[in-house]
Amino acid sequence: MDEFGNSKNTKDGKEGKCKKCRQEDRKKYINHCKICGESFRTARKHVELCSQKCVGAYRTLRHNIVKNCSTCGKSIKVSKYALRENNYCSRECYWKAVPNHTRGIRSKRIKVSCDNCGKVLLRTKKYIKRIRNNYCDMKCFSEGIGKHRRDPNLTDEDRLRMRNYPEYTSWRNKVLQLSGNECLVCFKNNKEAELHVHHVLNFSTHRELRTEVSNGVVLCKECHEDFHRTYGKELNNKSQLEEFKYMKSSFC
Repeated sequence: MDEFGNSKNTKDGKEGKCKKCRQEDRKKYINHCKICGESFRTARKHVELCSQKCVGAYRTLRHNIVKNCSTCGKSIKVSKYALRENNYCSRECYWKAVPNHTRGIRSKRIKVSCDNCGKVLLRTKKYIKRIRNNYCDMKCFSEGIGKHRRDPNLTDEDRLRMRNYPEYTSWRNKVLQLSGNECLVCFKNNKEAELHVHHVLNFSTHRELRTEVSNGVVLCKECHEDFHRTYGKELNNKSQLEEFKYMKSSFC
């Protein structure tokens, strides 16, 4: 009884035909499908498509545009959303056309030399304007960039013997070990604060004492910055350190 519709005109309250048969009876018109060409019955006179599959095909066809392949001239259907200046019928035609606009015809290269090793390089005008220095690879970049960043007032000896050499590293480790990794002023250890090794007689003036263990003490980062903020970074001596230690212990 579920296959029959309700009706007030019958005794049992149901229609005399099932729902499926009533729908078929309503299809009085015979039309021909615009896509597949097959005839079909419909209840509406102006329906042109027989199924949902043909509806989808018609929508796709409506958005397509016939155009010639840019390489071989073959006519192809292209969606209006994918329409470009150049469209191709296959991947082979695409790869035949690609070299015409990727061989450097539009942007000419200029010969320049690497600023580190002198190797000849090819660069565009825009690249040369944008980049100050030219390097052939990352190795030359890391070796040559220091020429443009280093301090011109330092000598080559000072650059080699700054604070990045084995003797200085060994001196720093020895001072830390003798102090027990503890700040001389506030007694913080390496777990509580960042520790620095301070030269009692300043680094720049006393070259012969740069790696002397007796000339080094350990200060935390905060105490080290406060010391140089108070006494500066030149002409430092032991009396300044003792005075700074007394002032810190008095006020803390």
